[in-house]
Amino acid sequence: MMHYPDEAIRYSRDDLLQALAESLGTGPDDDRIVDAYDQIISEWSLSANDPAAEYDRFFQDGPVASHIDLVAVQSWAKGRVLL
Repeated sequence: MMHYPDEAIRYSRDDLLQALAESLGTGPDDDRIVDAYDQIISEWSLSANDPAAEYDRFFQDGPVASHIDLVAVQSWAKGRVLL
């Protein structure tokens, strides 16, 4: 995802995992959530100028995402079912 200077990067990977888990009706410790997170970030990274750097950014410690990213994770989960 493209970020703009005025977007505050304040959410951690754990925050995104929690939001994804809640949206899919499970807990963040569910292995399927980790797999789904990897799928989301892989999809997002494909459209970046530097896909590897974009992918790696979402797996760092500390803040990695903006509020828009958090909402995008929740939107991605809508209508999906974990298998």
